[in-house]
Amino acid sequence: MLFPTLWKGQRMGIAEVFKPVFEGTYKPTQLHPQILEAFASRISGPGLFPGASSQRNRYELTEAAPTRLSFQSANLGTGINVGLNEVELTMDPEREEISFRVRYWTWTRYCLFLSGAISLFLAAFVCVPLQASDALPEGAAGGWVLFGIVLMLLFWGMLWPWMLVALHKKPAKRCLLRLLDEVQAGLTGVPVDGSNGQDHNASPM
Repeated sequence: MLFPTLWKGQRMGIAEVFKPVFEGTYKPTQLHPQILEAFASRISGPGLFPGASSQRNRYELTEAAPTRLSFQSANLGTGINVGLNEVELTMDPEREEISFRVRYWTWTRYCLFLSGAISLFLAAFVCVPLQASDALPEGAAGGWVLFGIVLMLLFWGMLWPWMLVALHKKPAKRCLLRLLDEVQAGLTGVPVDGSNGQDHNASPM
């Protein structure tokens, strides 16, 4: 069974849509051969987001080679900021393109925590007082009200965070492509138009 993704023209299995992983390809008109080196320097220097606070802009390199670069968020504030938690960049010099793979499990766990907190709040301050005050209708009507409350708790506690995971793929991918565009433009001096990315279906983790 297939489920339409949030990207135009792409389809993947429903399990892949809700997996906090995405892949793609960055292919500008002419890829600068030192782009990964410059990207690594940006991480080690001013950071990926120079305008952000230091607590939300801390990334560490896990691998740096001429054709391969990996980095990850170094603290919670950075991990929940954009969602670029674990990033792998691989350059193909012959094709003049960079393939990337991103995992954002830290961002996902934060969403699960917040959604669980919302469910607990609703249960403690809405459901329990409602039942204790005998405000529920008697008979079948009361049963339907309880059923609706259970559905609400399940939505906020279990469904909503995974919807956020699926919705986050596109803006996180767009953010990574914008960073690559900025580094590419800094090396070549040629502005980019922001249309250099291609989507891939996420493969199993």
